[in-house]
Amino acid sequence: MGTLNPNLLSKHASLILNASAKIMTSIGKRVLTPEIALLGLIRTPDTSARRILDKIAIERGFKIDDLDRDTEAQAKLRDGRAADFVFVLDNGGQVQLSDEMLQSIDEALSIAQAADEVWIGSEHLLSALSQRGVSTAGLLQARGITPTALTSYLN
Repeated sequence: MGTLNPNLLSKHASLILNASAKIMTSIGKRVLTPEIALLGLIRTPDTSARRILDKIAIERGFKIDDLDRDTEAQAKLRDGRAADFVFVLDNGGQVQLSDEMLQSIDEALSIAQAADEVWIGSEHLLSALSQRGVSTAGLLQARGITPTALTSYLN
């Protein structure tokens, strides 16, 4: 079983995944999916990704609480397929990543590297979760949070 390299994540991205693990447990899930990561991102204040979400919400006229509610509903309905990969929490525990979550983290790393960043920031994770083919894309794109719209925030 592989372990996600903690050196790939910024402090905020790690904080979001740790928060996501708590949410995962609270909703009775055993695998960390993109929906649960999006909930962690939404519910973790003072990160670049959350500030971007707040700005877009004002610009596009939607409420973060509505996005949170819809994301939680989708997270409860979906079960991810476990990848052979774990994320080690700050407390030393481990959470199983879904294959889709692992792909999203890989995409976030590609986005970060394209911007000459050395680690995955919360904003890169948000951008990866908005990519076509990811289960969270519909939730985000319906509110105008698209890879194209996020480009200006990433620069």
